[in-house]
Amino acid sequence: MTRAFSLLLALAVSSGAQEPLRQTTEARLWLRVPQGRVPLQDVRVSTGTATQAVWEKDPEVSKRLTDVIFPVCGWDWREITIQFTPMEDGPMELILNGPWEEASPGIICRKEVLWDSISAEGTTVVNGGFESQADGKPAGWTALYQNQIAADVWPLAGALPLAGKSVGASWQNRPLAQTLQLKAGQKVTLRLHTRAATLPGFIPPKPLGRNTPAHRALAKLKRGVNLGNGWDAPPPFSWGIRYSTEDIDRIAAEGFDHIRVPVAWHYHLKPGANAPEIDPALLTDLEPLLRRALEKGL
Repeated sequence: MTRAFSLLLALAVSSGAQEPLRQTTEARLWLRVPQGRVPLQDVRVSTGTATQAVWEKDPEVSKRLTDVIFPVCGWDWREITIQFTPMEDGPMELILNGPWEEASPGIICRKEVLWDSISAEGTTVVNGGFESQADGKPAGWTALYQNQIAADVWPLAGALPLAGKSVGASWQNRPLAQTLQLKAGQKVTLRLHTRAATLPGFIPPKPLGRNTPAHRALAKLKRGVNLGNGWDAPPPFSWGIRYSTEDIDRIAAEGFDHIRVPVAWHYHLKPGANAPEIDPALLTDLEPLLRRALEKGL
């Protein structure tokens, strides 16, 4: 076991049941090549980043461990695709975990990530849907550092699968690992689906539907023009663009249906009797342009 993995194991044991629960916005996985093997080159991801484990101090370990981090959300499954071409035959570990964060020195936040429908081209993933169980854990997967949790315990309890009836769950102190066999020159494509585990007691907001005032307003906005670098320019406005009612006429004539007018209000405040007030000169400048836009149906 490498120094990094030994350190993580020590953290897992020391933190025990003290880990505060946190909603995650990122998922994380590692691709680890065994010692003495050629490291992976040019690992590409559909979203997020794939880098060497820069936090690992041992250069030999760092170059053999690819750290993949990508965004997730709690209300839907997201797909990530990872591609690389190995340079030699041999094994590689796929390690599903989660982001590392300390709530306080020595106390690790527990940020659970859900996984489902993991498939591969150029190699084989066993039980990528986590449907098969063996000895209380997903068949084909090894729970590192801590024992795999039971299906009736959060975050597995109540988790909605993408497909089938089961999901996998991991976090920094309880990764799920599987060894994949690679063939030199054979391109590998890993396709994984992830989402953030919502915290216990979370009450989701009610769906708004698809015909709300916001939807109806948005349906009218098809092509717009941003009047930027004008009233949002900082003093002394040396590069501020001056817009006029003639610009509004041209915008409407070209078929645009809306404008955006960014204003840095804090640049246009004057001392008032009780609190800062908007400089009347700004409103004098803006009002004719905005009235013309309304007249033109923008």
